[in-house]
Amino acid sequence: PGVVAAQASLTTAKTNLTTANAQLATDEAPVEAARLAVQAAIKADPGVVAAQASLTTAKTNLTAAKAQFQTDLTKYIADLKAGI
Repeated sequence: PGVVAAQASLTTAKTNLTTANAQLATDEAPVEAARLAVQAAIKADPGVVAAQASLTTAKTNLTAAKAQFQTDLTKYIADLKAGI
């Protein structure tokens, strides 16, 4: 009797878990849809679009400045070694 009751309890627990997992998938769908809608709204906001463009420009300028700095530093070191 004890084993039979335990097996029945286990079967019930498995059924409950399967039901809970299915409900979780059902509950997650509208949350994910809402998250995607908020993300799309943020990305479409004119202020965000302008800020992203500004960031891209700043990154480009920084990359160019770093390259120029490296060039200048290399020349400065060469000039020091040459005694200029």
